[in-house]
Amino acid sequence: MAALATLILGYYLGSEFAFQRLQGEVSARLLKPPRDLPDFQLLDQNGEPFTRQRLEDHWSFVYFGCIECPDSRVAVLALLAQVYNRLADWPALQQRMLAVFVTTRPDADTPALLKQRIFYYHPEFVGVTGEPDRLEALADAFPPTPAPEPGDVAAHLEGSPLYLVGPDARLLAVFHGWVDAAGLAADLRLIVETTGLELD
Repeated sequence: MAALATLILGYYLGSEFAFQRLQGEVSARLLKPPRDLPDFQLLDQNGEPFTRQRLEDHWSFVYFGCIECPDSRVAVLALLAQVYNRLADWPALQQRMLAVFVTTRPDADTPALLKQRIFYYHPEFVGVTGEPDRLEALADAFPPTPAPEPGDVAAHLEGSPLYLVGPDARLLAVFHGWVDAAGLAADLRLIVETTGLELD
């Protein structure tokens, strides 16, 4: 029993040390513990249901923005397309990387428009829309930047950072500010390697 307890304690302390070391090596703010996301019912660019289960078994970069706002759309989608390409030497991770663009302007960003814009960057990327109250409920699960005005999804996440959701559909990390594709891909690799979550 003593040996088993020592083994468990050693594993726990090793994990704690690895997590602390990782926080100093990546540009993201790691959430400890990771934040559970609520169940939600939204729509993807094909008009199909988009729920919490769609995030499971993926490493998902989530971004809140306006698909008709070129600065927002072009910058983040082009960046994530480059990150995806930089993972070509790790096919298991590349296949599990998901980019999710959640609109903050559901009145303007229809599923058809999301599909047209997002397909240009990558056919597997996902655009998400839905009823404003449901979008706001999802936004409430993510750390806002800046502080929101009640009932305003766009204000809640204007200038959104990139959020990383792990394969257990929990919010794991927040990338603030603009990061380059090489750095973002390297950070994702380190997070996946350090957390020890199986990809195969």
